[in-house]
Formats: sequence, C-alpha cells, structure tokens
Amino acid sequence: MNKEEVVECGEEVQFPASPFGPPAPILQIKNNLYVYGEIDDTLAKSFIAALHENAMENISVSFEHDVAIPPINIIINSPGGQISSALGIVAAIEDIQKGRIHRVNGMPITVTVNTEIQGEADSAASLIACIGNHRTISKYSLSLVHDVRQLGSAGGKTEDFEDSAHNLGMFKKMTHDIYLAHSKLTEEQLNELAKNEKYSTPEELLKYGLVDEII
Repeated sequence: MNKEEVVECGEEVQFPASPFGPPAPILQIKNNLYVYGEIDDTLAKSFIAALHENAMENISVSFEHDVAIPPINIIINSPGGQISSALGIVAAIEDIQKGRIHRVNGMPITVTVNTEIQGEADSAASLIACIGNHRTISKYSLSLVHDVRQLGSAGGKTEDFEDSAHNLGMFKKMTHDIYLAHSKLTEEQLNELAKNEKYSTPEELLKYGLVDEII
C-alpha cells in the first residue's frame, strides 16, 4: 500500500505536510524521538509534528511490506516545563495509541508508543513518561512527580488569587487523573508524593507502577 492509499478520517487522501512545520528541535533517529530540554509550546508543536510524521511513515512501511507496525520510542531527559504543553503532548500520544487519527480503508490504526527516561523526567515531563505502552527508565535516571505550582501571575486582588487557586486545582485534577490511570498509586499516595520536592529512584518508580522496567 502506498502513502496515497492511506485513508485518514474516512477519506482517500495523501499524507499531508504537517501543519506544525518542520520538527527541527526534536532529535529523531529512526523510530526514536528525543525530548531533551524544557517543555514549552515550541517543543510541543515540533514534537507533535515529528510524532505524526513518524506514525504515518511506520503505517505506510507496515502495509507496503506486510509487517507489524514498528513502535515509536520517546526518549525523555527533561526538567519539565509548561503543563499545558505537556498535556497537549499527552493528548497527541494517546491519539496515536488509540487510533483516533490514522485510518486505512476506514479502519482505525493504532501505533505503539513507548517511553524511556534517560537522565531525568521531572514535573510535566514525568507526566509524558508515564503514558507509554511500555515504559522504561535507565538505572542512571531520576524522576520528580509534583503538582503544578503556578500559572502565570495571580495579580494582586483577592479575586485574582481565588481564580488562580481554582485554575491550579483544575490542572491538578487533570494531571492526577493521568498519573492514577497509569500507576499503582492510590490517590492518597499520589497526594503525598506530589506535594514534596523529592526525586524518585528507578526502583521507587517501578514500585509505584510509573515505569515497567529498569534498563
């Protein structure tokens, strides 16, 4: 099957150029995408472009050569960054994993997306690391799981602080829902872990169910 024969959203189309532009800030080696550095909107846009381009290429190769669709591996070494950018990346990864975007002859096509922590995966980056189909961590790595601390400026009026607290609470619930869905942690255990500025070792992350294997 050629790229031109792949069907997206039920229509016969060619693979389009990514609307996000070239994935320059993302190092890509075959099916490995490297997220190194702080997570922001620029990195997220480039990452999502690279992710979808890689998925489309893997689907095309699979049907052309009648082989299983190769997985995409996300290698993470990041101190974290903007939570909204990280949530956008999480949504894009789940789109690929659950077949929400790519279709062949009208059938949803899922692509395995694995994650690996190399060095560190802190805050927003730890959120991305935990959603892989298979999640590994280098024995030389650490990860910091904590709650969103601040969203811009809260201003100076009481109403501003109340709004900021409300917004932080909504982001906390969203991130906690993701952690809880991809770990063995109870809500009480997650609350205790997230309120501290304490790194977790690979062994602790394995116990929490936030990774599947230490390598």
